[in-house]
Amino acid sequence: MRQILLVCTGNTCRSAMAHGILKKLAEERGLNLEIISAGTAAMPGDSATQQAIEAMQDYGIDLTEHRSRPLNPEIIQNADVILAMTKNHRRQILARFPEAEAKTYVLKELAYANRNNDKLGQEKGEVEKNPSIDVDVNDPFGQSVEVYRKTAKEIEDALVALLDNVLEVEQ
Repeated sequence: MRQILLVCTGNTCRSAMAHGILKKLAEERGLNLEIISAGTAAMPGDSATQQAIEAMQDYGIDLTEHRSRPLNPEIIQNADVILAMTKNHRRQILARFPEAEAKTYVLKELAYANRNNDKLGQEKGEVEKNPSIDVDVNDPFGQSVEVYRKTAKEIEDALVALLDNVLEVEQ
């Protein structure tokens, strides 16, 4: 079973929603994945934000039991793939855990590489060279539930593109 780690800042918004969405997509597709999430600056045990909980209800996903967790060496070591919500999150992960470089990606960067039928990870790091490429998932923290819904859709689109390519590659 592959373990996928989703990372944002506080693990109460983006990575929490991505966790719920990816878990649902994997179940719908019959994929044997273990999905976990964490934050680069998360306080252990925080709930998902109320707006994230409401936005996920649109997907039939219940985040009321979600509890945040900070990144730690064990989580990083056990993950097969690490998907960061932004370029900065990827930089923060690699600053603390340089050994994770080969398995750490920016979610939308990898999804866009896959949409272009590039080899998995072929474009990893390209956004570092070209800052005009916007692959960051927007941070909805402190904003309305409508902003959270837009962020959830942004995450869902990237995860669907990623899974479509992974399924194609593995068949």
